Amino acid sequence: MSDTITKKEFDEVLNTVQQIRTYAEKNGVNSPEFKTYQEKAESALDAFEKKNNEITASIAQQKKEVDEANDRVKHLESVVSGMSTDQFQEKQEDVHEIMNAITRPDGWKTFIADEKNHAKAIKYLMDAKNSYNNPAFAQVTGKEFKQFMDFSLKASAESARSDIGVFGGYLCQPEWANQLFKQEIEKTPIRQFARIMTVGARTFNQPIRQSIPRATWAGEMETTGKSVPTFRNVEMTTHRLQDTIPISWELLNNAKFNASQEIMSSMAESFALAEGESAIKGNGVKQYLGVTQDPNIPIHTTATKTLTFDDLITASGKMKIGYNPIFAFNRKTSAYLRLLKDDMGRYLWAGVFGDSAAGVGATISGYRYSSEFIDLDDVGTAGNIPVIFADWAKAYLIVDNADMVMIRDEYTRKLEGMVEFTTMKWTMGMPVMKEAALLVKLHA
Repeated sequence: MSDTITKKEFDEVLNTVQQIRTYAEKNGVNSPEFKTYQEKAESALDAFEKKNNEITASIAQQKKEVDEANDRVKHLESVVSGMSTDQFQEKQEDVHEIMNAITRPDGWKTFIADEKNHAKAIKYLMDAKNSYNNPAFAQVTGKEFKQFMDFSLKASAESARSDIGVFGGYLCQPEWANQLFKQEIEKTPIRQFARIMTVGARTFNQPIRQSIPRATWAGEMETTGKSVPTFRNVEMTTHRLQDTIPISWELLNNAKFNASQEIMSSMAESFALAEGESAIKGNGVKQYLGVTQDPNIPIHTTATKTLTFDDLITASGKMKIGYNPIFAFNRKTSAYLRLLKDDMGRYLWAGVFGDSAAGVGATISGYRYSSEFIDLDDVGTAGNIPVIFADWAKAYLIVDNADMVMIRDEYTRKLEGMVEFTTMKWTMGMPVMKEAALLVKLHA
Protein backbone atom coordinates (compact mmCIF):
# COMPACT_ATOMS: atom_id res chain seq x y z
CA MET A 1 0.00 0.00 0.00
CA SER A 2 1.21 3.45 -0.87
CA ASP A 3 1.81 5.77 2.10
CA THR A 4 -0.06 8.62 0.34
CA ILE A 5 -3.45 9.11 -1.40
CA THR A 6 -2.68 9.79 -5.03
CA LYS A 7 -4.32 12.47 -7.15
CA LYS A 8 -5.87 9.76 -9.33
CA GLU A 9 -7.57 8.14 -6.35
CA PHE A 10 -8.85 11.47 -5.10
CA ASP A 11 -10.15 12.41 -8.60
CA GLU A 12 -12.00 9.11 -8.87
CA VAL A 13 -13.88 9.77 -5.62
CA LEU A 14 -14.60 13.35 -6.64
CA ASN A 15 -15.85 12.23 -10.07
CA THR A 16 -18.19 9.70 -8.46
CA VAL A 17 -19.68 12.37 -6.17
CA GLN A 18 -20.19 14.70 -9.15
CA GLN A 19 -21.98 11.94 -11.08
CA ILE A 20 -24.34 11.41 -8.14
CA ARG A 21 -25.30 15.08 -8.25
CA THR A 22 -25.86 14.91 -12.03
CA TYR A 23 -28.18 11.85 -11.80
CA ALA A 24 -30.06 13.36 -8.83
CA GLU A 25 -30.82 16.50 -10.85
CA LYS A 26 -31.72 14.53 -14.01
CA ASN A 27 -33.64 11.48 -12.77
CA GLY A 28 -34.42 12.24 -9.14
CA VAL A 29 -33.18 10.63 -6.00
CA ASN A 30 -35.50 7.63 -6.29
CA SER A 31 -34.31 6.52 -9.73
CA PRO A 32 -32.40 3.19 -10.10
CA GLU A 33 -29.48 5.02 -11.75
CA PHE A 34 -29.11 7.37 -8.76
CA LYS A 35 -29.21 4.49 -6.29
CA THR A 36 -26.55 2.61 -8.29
CA TYR A 37 -24.17 5.59 -8.27
CA GLN A 38 -25.03 6.26 -4.62
CA GLU A 39 -23.89 2.76 -3.66
CA LYS A 40 -20.78 3.15 -5.82
CA ALA A 41 -19.96 6.51 -4.19
CA GLU A 42 -20.48 5.15 -0.69
CA SER A 43 -18.20 2.24 -1.48
CA ALA A 44 -15.52 4.57 -2.88
CA LEU A 45 -15.79 6.88 0.14
CA ASP A 46 -15.53 3.91 2.52
CA ALA A 47 -12.40 2.74 0.71
CA PHE A 48 -11.03 6.30 0.72
CA GLU A 49 -11.67 6.67 4.47
CA LYS A 50 -10.17 3.25 5.22
CA LYS A 51 -6.98 4.07 3.37
CA ASN A 52 -6.82 7.50 4.99
CA ASN A 53 -7.11 5.88 8.44
CA GLU A 54 -4.38 3.38 7.57
CA ILE A 55 -2.07 6.16 6.43
CA THR A 56 -2.79 8.19 9.56
CA ALA A 57 -2.03 5.15 11.76
CA SER A 58 1.17 4.47 9.81
CA ILE A 59 2.32 8.08 10.25
CA ALA A 60 1.52 7.93 13.97
CA GLN A 61 3.57 4.73 14.34
CA GLN A 62 6.50 6.27 12.43
CA LYS A 63 6.28 9.37 14.60
CA LYS A 64 6.38 7.20 17.73
CA GLU A 65 9.46 5.38 16.44
CA VAL A 66 11.20 8.64 15.59
CA ASP A 67 10.35 10.12 19.01
CA GLU A 68 11.88 7.05 20.64
CA ALA A 69 14.92 7.42 18.39
CA ASN A 70 15.18 11.09 19.36
CA ASP A 71 15.17 10.17 23.05
CA ARG A 72 17.91 7.61 22.44
CA VAL A 73 19.98 10.13 20.51
CA LYS A 74 19.65 12.73 23.29
CA HIS A 75 20.77 10.13 25.82
CA LEU A 76 23.72 9.13 23.65
CA GLU A 77 24.68 12.78 23.15
CA SER A 78 24.73 13.37 26.90
CA VAL A 79 26.78 10.22 27.45
CA VAL A 80 29.17 10.78 24.56
CA SER A 81 29.86 14.41 25.62
CA GLY A 82 31.66 13.16 28.74
CA MET A 83 33.46 10.25 27.08
CA SER A 84 37.09 9.87 26.25
CA THR A 85 38.08 9.25 22.62
CA ASP A 86 38.27 5.48 23.16
CA GLN A 87 34.88 5.38 24.86
CA PHE A 88 33.31 7.44 22.07
CA GLN A 89 34.62 5.02 19.43
CA GLU A 90 33.02 2.15 21.32
CA LYS A 91 29.64 3.92 21.17
CA GLN A 92 29.99 5.24 17.64
CA GLU A 93 28.14 2.29 16.10
CA ASP A 94 25.16 2.94 18.39
CA VAL A 95 25.14 6.61 17.36
CA HIS A 96 25.18 5.65 13.68
CA GLU A 97 22.32 3.23 14.27
CA ILE A 98 20.14 5.95 15.81
CA MET A 99 21.01 8.50 13.14
CA ASN A 100 20.14 5.97 10.44
CA ALA A 101 16.79 5.37 12.15
CA ILE A 102 16.00 9.09 12.06
CA THR A 103 17.26 9.66 8.54
CA ARG A 104 16.05 6.46 6.92
CA PRO A 105 14.27 6.87 3.54
CA ASP A 106 11.14 8.97 3.94
CA GLY A 107 11.76 9.18 7.69
CA TRP A 108 11.97 12.97 7.46
CA LYS A 109 8.42 13.10 6.14
CA THR A 110 7.17 11.89 9.52
CA PHE A 111 8.50 15.05 11.10
CA ILE A 112 6.52 17.18 8.64
CA ALA A 113 3.35 15.49 9.80
CA ASP A 114 3.79 17.15 13.21
CA GLU A 115 4.86 20.79 13.26
CA LYS A 116 6.24 20.41 16.79
CA ASN A 117 9.07 18.30 15.38
CA HIS A 118 10.29 20.79 12.77
CA ALA A 119 13.16 22.15 14.88
CA LYS A 120 14.12 18.61 15.91
CA ALA A 121 14.13 17.57 12.28
CA ILE A 122 16.40 20.46 11.32
CA LYS A 123 18.77 19.83 14.21
CA TYR A 124 19.16 16.09 13.83
CA LEU A 125 19.16 15.97 10.05
CA MET A 126 21.76 18.76 9.82
CA ASP A 127 23.85 17.31 12.64
CA ALA A 128 23.78 13.93 10.97
CA LYS A 129 24.60 15.45 7.59
CA ASN A 130 27.54 17.45 8.98
CA SER A 131 28.88 14.88 11.45
CA TYR A 132 28.36 11.57 9.73
CA ASN A 133 28.77 10.28 6.20
CA ASN A 134 25.26 8.91 6.27
CA PRO A 135 24.13 7.05 3.13
CA ALA A 136 20.50 7.65 4.10
CA PHE A 137 20.78 11.17 2.69
CA ALA A 138 21.20 9.68 -0.76
CA GLN A 139 17.50 8.83 -0.50
CA VAL A 140 16.52 12.51 -0.15
CA THR A 141 16.88 14.58 -3.30
CA GLY A 142 18.09 18.15 -3.09
CA LYS A 143 14.67 19.47 -4.16
CA GLU A 144 12.80 17.47 -1.51
CA PHE A 145 15.27 18.45 1.19
CA LYS A 146 15.01 22.14 0.25
CA GLN A 147 11.21 21.94 0.34
CA PHE A 148 11.41 20.34 3.74
CA MET A 149 13.77 23.03 5.07
CA ASP A 150 11.66 25.86 3.62
CA PHE A 151 8.48 24.38 5.07
CA SER A 152 10.12 23.89 8.48
CA LEU A 153 11.54 27.42 8.66
CA LYS A 154 8.22 28.89 7.57
CA ALA A 155 6.42 27.02 10.31
CA SER A 156 9.10 27.98 12.86
CA ALA A 157 8.60 31.67 12.04
CA GLU A 158 5.09 31.53 13.41
CA SER A 159 6.37 31.72 17.01
CA ALA A 160 9.35 33.08 18.92
CA ARG A 161 11.68 30.32 20.05
CA SER A 162 15.10 29.87 21.65
CA ASP A 163 16.57 27.16 19.44
CA ILE A 164 16.66 29.21 16.18
CA GLY A 165 18.72 32.38 16.27
CA VAL A 166 16.64 34.62 13.99
CA PHE A 167 13.41 33.78 15.86
CA GLY A 168 14.75 34.64 19.31
CA GLY A 169 17.66 32.30 19.89
CA TYR A 170 20.14 35.17 19.78
CA LEU A 171 18.49 36.60 22.88
CA CYS A 172 19.38 33.50 24.90
CA GLN A 173 23.12 33.78 25.42
CA PRO A 174 25.10 30.94 27.07
CA GLU A 175 26.54 31.53 30.52
CA TRP A 176 30.14 30.72 31.45
CA ALA A 177 31.12 29.22 34.79
CA ASN A 178 33.10 31.51 37.05
CA GLN A 179 35.36 28.68 38.17
CA LEU A 180 37.80 26.68 36.06
CA PHE A 181 37.72 22.95 36.70
CA LYS A 182 41.16 21.35 36.37
CA GLN A 183 42.06 17.72 35.88
CA GLU A 184 44.47 16.51 38.53
CA ILE A 185 48.13 16.18 37.53
CA GLU A 186 49.84 13.39 39.42
CA LYS A 187 53.29 14.25 40.73
CA THR A 188 55.67 13.08 43.41
CA PRO A 189 55.46 15.69 46.21
CA ILE A 190 59.18 15.65 46.95
CA ARG A 191 59.17 19.12 48.50
CA GLN A 192 56.76 17.96 51.19
CA PHE A 193 59.33 15.47 52.47
CA ALA A 194 62.84 16.63 51.53
CA ARG A 195 64.91 19.33 53.27
CA ILE A 196 64.79 22.60 51.32
CA MET A 197 67.35 25.42 51.55
CA THR A 198 67.53 28.76 49.76
CA VAL A 199 71.09 29.81 48.89
CA GLY A 200 72.61 33.05 47.64
CA ALA A 201 75.00 31.56 45.09
CA ARG A 202 74.67 29.15 42.21
CA THR A 203 77.03 26.63 43.81
CA PHE A 204 76.41 25.36 47.32
CA ASN A 205 78.62 23.18 49.54
CA GLN A 206 77.16 21.02 52.28
CA PRO A 207 79.69 19.43 54.72
CA ILE A 208 78.63 16.12 56.23
CA ARG A 209 80.15 14.39 59.26
CA GLN A 210 80.83 10.76 58.49
CA SER A 211 82.27 9.53 61.78
CA ILE A 212 82.99 10.67 65.32
CA PRO A 213 86.08 10.26 67.53
CA ARG A 214 86.25 6.87 69.26
CA ALA A 215 86.90 7.03 72.99
CA THR A 216 88.80 4.05 74.48
CA TRP A 217 89.00 2.54 77.96
CA ALA A 218 92.27 2.67 79.91
CA GLY A 219 93.60 1.99 83.36
CA GLU A 220 95.50 4.37 85.62
CA MET A 221 98.61 5.83 83.99
CA GLU A 222 97.95 3.91 80.74
CA THR A 223 98.23 5.62 77.37
CA THR A 224 95.16 5.70 75.12
CA GLY A 225 94.88 5.99 71.33
CA LYS A 226 93.98 9.11 69.36
CA SER A 227 91.07 9.60 66.93
CA VAL A 228 89.45 12.39 64.98
CA PRO A 229 86.05 12.81 63.31
CA THR A 230 85.85 12.51 59.51
CA PHE A 231 83.92 14.66 57.11
CA ARG A 232 83.02 14.85 53.46
CA ASN A 233 81.62 17.61 51.29
CA VAL A 234 78.66 17.57 48.92
CA GLU A 235 78.80 20.22 46.21
CA MET A 236 75.58 21.16 44.50
CA THR A 237 75.29 23.43 41.45
CA THR A 238 71.83 24.74 40.67
CA HIS A 239 70.50 24.48 37.11
CA ARG A 240 67.75 26.36 35.34
CA LEU A 241 64.31 24.80 34.98
CA GLN A 242 62.44 26.78 32.33
CA ASP A 243 59.56 26.87 29.88
CA THR A 244 58.02 29.46 27.56
CA ILE A 245 54.34 29.71 26.66
CA PRO A 246 53.27 31.99 23.77
CA ILE A 247 49.74 33.40 23.96
CA SER A 248 47.85 35.75 21.64
CA TRP A 249 46.69 39.20 22.65
CA GLU A 250 43.17 38.18 21.63
CA LEU A 251 43.13 35.42 24.23
CA LEU A 252 44.66 37.66 26.90
CA ASN A 253 42.09 40.39 26.31
CA ASN A 254 38.99 38.24 25.86
CA ALA A 255 39.42 35.11 27.96
CA LYS A 256 36.77 34.58 30.62
CA PHE A 257 39.50 33.77 33.14
CA ASN A 258 42.74 35.60 33.94
CA ALA A 259 44.99 33.94 31.38
CA SER A 260 48.30 35.12 32.87
CA GLN A 261 47.37 33.81 36.33
CA GLU A 262 46.35 30.47 34.87
CA ILE A 263 49.69 30.25 33.03
CA MET A 264 51.64 30.88 36.25
CA SER A 265 49.55 28.33 38.13
CA SER A 266 50.03 25.72 35.41
CA MET A 267 53.77 26.36 35.23
CA ALA A 268 54.11 25.92 38.99
CA GLU A 269 52.48 22.49 38.62
CA SER A 270 54.73 21.73 35.66
CA PHE A 271 57.85 22.54 37.67
CA ALA A 272 56.65 20.39 40.59
CA LEU A 273 56.04 17.53 38.14
CA ALA A 274 59.58 17.79 36.74
CA GLU A 275 61.16 18.06 40.21
CA GLY A 276 59.29 15.03 41.56
CA GLU A 277 60.22 12.87 38.59
CA SER A 278 63.91 13.80 38.67
CA ALA A 279 64.11 13.40 42.48
CA ILE A 280 63.29 9.71 41.94
CA LYS A 281 64.88 8.90 38.57
CA GLY A 282 66.96 11.91 37.50
CA ASN A 283 70.52 11.26 36.30
CA GLY A 284 72.02 14.37 37.93
CA VAL A 285 73.13 15.91 34.62
CA LYS A 286 71.74 19.47 34.69
CA GLN A 287 68.87 18.11 36.77
CA TYR A 288 68.23 16.46 40.14
CA LEU A 289 70.03 13.24 41.00
CA GLY A 290 67.32 10.69 41.73
CA VAL A 291 67.42 8.43 44.77
CA THR A 292 67.11 5.32 42.62
CA GLN A 293 70.02 6.46 40.42
CA ASP A 294 72.56 7.09 43.19
CA PRO A 295 74.87 4.02 43.33
CA ASN A 296 75.73 4.72 46.97
CA ILE A 297 72.20 4.23 48.31
CA PRO A 298 71.88 0.87 50.14
CA ILE A 299 69.62 -1.75 48.53
CA HIS A 300 67.48 -4.48 50.04
CA THR A 301 66.63 -7.14 47.43
CA THR A 302 63.47 -9.16 47.98
CA ALA A 303 63.66 -12.92 48.45
CA THR A 304 61.45 -13.55 45.41
CA LYS A 305 60.25 -11.60 42.36
CA THR A 306 57.25 -10.39 44.36
CA LEU A 307 56.93 -7.95 47.24
CA THR A 308 55.83 -9.21 50.65
CA PHE A 309 55.34 -7.71 54.09
CA ASP A 310 58.31 -9.81 55.20
CA ASP A 311 60.50 -7.78 52.83
CA LEU A 312 59.20 -4.48 54.21
CA ILE A 313 59.74 -5.56 57.80
CA THR A 314 63.23 -6.84 56.98
CA ALA A 315 64.08 -3.58 55.22
CA SER A 316 62.92 -1.54 58.21
CA GLY A 317 65.40 -3.40 60.39
CA LYS A 318 68.33 -2.24 58.24
CA MET A 319 67.86 1.45 59.09
CA LYS A 320 69.97 2.99 61.88
CA ILE A 321 68.20 4.10 65.03
CA GLY A 322 67.87 7.89 65.13
CA TYR A 323 66.37 8.38 61.70
CA ASN A 324 62.65 8.90 61.20
CA PRO A 325 61.95 6.92 58.02
CA ILE A 326 58.75 6.29 56.11
CA PHE A 327 57.82 3.83 53.37
CA ALA A 328 57.33 5.54 50.00
CA PHE A 329 55.58 3.92 47.03
CA ASN A 330 52.89 4.65 44.46
CA ARG A 331 49.17 3.87 44.72
CA LYS A 332 49.40 0.72 42.60
CA THR A 333 51.87 -0.72 45.10
CA SER A 334 49.62 0.42 47.93
CA ALA A 335 46.67 -1.44 46.40
CA TYR A 336 48.85 -4.53 45.87
CA LEU A 337 49.92 -4.57 49.51
CA ARG A 338 46.38 -4.09 50.79
CA LEU A 339 45.22 -7.11 48.77
CA LEU A 340 47.76 -9.53 50.28
CA LYS A 341 46.02 -12.28 52.28
CA ASP A 342 46.97 -15.10 54.60
CA ASP A 343 46.12 -18.78 54.09
CA MET A 344 42.70 -18.17 55.62
CA GLY A 345 41.84 -15.47 53.09
CA ARG A 346 42.20 -12.64 55.62
CA TYR A 347 43.85 -9.39 54.62
CA LEU A 348 47.33 -9.09 56.11
CA TRP A 349 47.14 -5.31 56.28
CA ALA A 350 43.90 -5.23 58.29
CA GLY A 351 43.40 -2.61 60.96
CA VAL A 352 46.63 -0.66 60.44
CA PHE A 353 45.57 1.80 57.73
CA GLY A 354 45.35 4.46 60.42
CA ASP A 355 42.58 5.81 62.62
CA SER A 356 42.41 9.62 62.46
CA ALA A 357 39.62 9.72 65.03
CA ALA A 358 41.88 8.01 67.57
CA GLY A 359 44.88 10.06 66.54
CA VAL A 360 46.69 7.06 65.09
CA GLY A 361 48.50 7.64 61.81
CA ALA A 362 48.54 5.11 58.99
CA THR A 363 51.50 2.75 59.40
CA ILE A 364 53.17 -0.37 58.10
CA SER A 365 54.67 -2.31 61.00
CA GLY A 366 54.69 0.91 63.02
CA TYR A 367 56.25 3.12 60.31
CA ARG A 368 54.37 5.81 58.43
CA TYR A 369 53.98 5.53 54.69
CA SER A 370 53.07 7.64 51.64
CA SER A 371 51.51 6.29 48.46
CA GLU A 372 51.97 9.58 46.58
CA PHE A 373 55.40 8.79 45.07
CA ILE A 374 53.92 8.13 41.64
CA ASP A 375 57.32 8.09 39.88
CA LEU A 376 58.45 4.93 41.67
CA ASP A 377 58.23 1.63 39.78
CA ASP A 378 55.15 -0.58 39.93
CA VAL A 379 55.17 -4.01 41.53
CA GLY A 380 55.22 -6.90 39.07
CA THR A 381 58.44 -6.59 37.08
CA ALA A 382 61.68 -8.20 38.24
CA GLY A 383 64.40 -5.68 38.99
CA ASN A 384 61.99 -2.82 39.65
CA ILE A 385 62.33 -0.57 42.69
CA PRO A 386 58.75 -0.10 43.98
CA VAL A 387 59.57 1.03 47.55
CA ILE A 388 61.98 3.44 49.23
CA PHE A 389 62.39 3.40 53.03
CA ALA A 390 63.92 6.74 53.94
CA ASP A 391 64.15 9.66 56.31
CA TRP A 392 63.64 12.14 53.49
CA ALA A 393 64.41 15.25 55.54
CA LYS A 394 67.94 13.95 56.10
CA ALA A 395 68.44 11.80 53.02
CA TYR A 396 67.48 14.30 50.33
CA LEU A 397 68.39 17.99 50.02
CA ILE A 398 66.93 20.54 47.59
CA VAL A 399 68.61 23.92 47.20
CA ASP A 400 67.02 26.89 45.45
CA ASN A 401 69.17 29.73 44.16
CA ALA A 402 66.17 32.01 43.52
CA ASP A 403 62.40 32.02 43.60
CA MET A 404 60.45 31.15 40.49
CA VAL A 405 60.63 34.06 38.02
CA MET A 406 58.15 34.88 35.26
CA ILE A 407 59.08 37.22 32.38
CA ARG A 408 56.28 38.70 30.26
CA ASP A 409 57.70 39.54 26.84
CA GLU A 410 55.32 41.72 24.80
CA TYR A 411 57.88 42.88 22.25
CA THR A 412 59.78 40.00 20.61
CA ARG A 413 56.71 38.74 18.70
CA LYS A 414 54.69 41.96 18.66
CA LEU A 415 54.19 41.81 14.87
CA GLU A 416 52.42 38.50 15.31
CA GLY A 417 50.26 39.82 18.14
CA MET A 418 51.82 37.32 20.56
CA VAL A 419 53.00 37.62 24.16
CA GLU A 420 55.52 35.13 25.54
CA PHE A 421 55.48 34.11 29.20
CA THR A 422 58.82 32.60 30.24
CA THR A 423 59.03 30.97 33.66
CA MET A 424 62.31 29.85 35.23
CA LYS A 425 63.94 28.87 38.48
CA TRP A 426 67.41 27.69 39.54
CA THR A 427 67.38 24.59 41.71
CA MET A 428 69.19 21.32 42.44
CA GLY A 429 68.41 18.23 44.49
CA MET A 430 70.33 15.09 45.41
CA PRO A 431 70.76 12.48 48.16
CA VAL A 432 73.18 13.75 50.80
CA MET A 433 72.85 11.28 53.70
CA LYS A 434 73.07 7.97 51.87
CA GLU A 435 72.51 5.80 54.94
CA ALA A 436 69.21 7.55 55.64
CA ALA A 437 67.60 5.84 52.63
CA LEU A 438 67.12 2.23 51.57
CA LEU A 439 65.87 0.96 48.22
CA VAL A 440 63.63 -2.12 48.14
CA LYS A 441 64.34 -3.88 44.85
CA LEU A 442 62.49 -6.88 43.42
CA HIS A 443 64.60 -9.98 42.90
CA ALA A 444 65.66 -10.47 39.28
